[in-house]
Amino acid sequence: MSNISYDAAAFLQQAFSQEQVEAIVNFQKSVNAQLATSAELQQVKAELKADLKTEISQFEVRLNQRLNTTIFAAVGVIATLITVLKLFA
Repeated sequence: MSNISYDAAAFLQQAFSQEQVEAIVNFQKSVNAQLATSAELQQVKAELKADLKTEISQFEVRLNQRLNTTIFAAVGVIATLITVLKLFA
């Protein structure tokens, strides 16, 4: 019963059988093992921020490539139209 306070252990021993106390303590230990510490949460937060920055940067590169391709195509279409219009003018 090292994970619970002395007062809690004394109360449990008064209110429950030894088997029930052991079950409660084991349950409490298993719950504590599944909880994240503040440091673990901060680490996950930092990792998620880094991942998000990377994803945003990659998206920005892809978006710029598409925009440049669209502008290049538009300039080509306009140049072609000007050339065609000069031929018929």
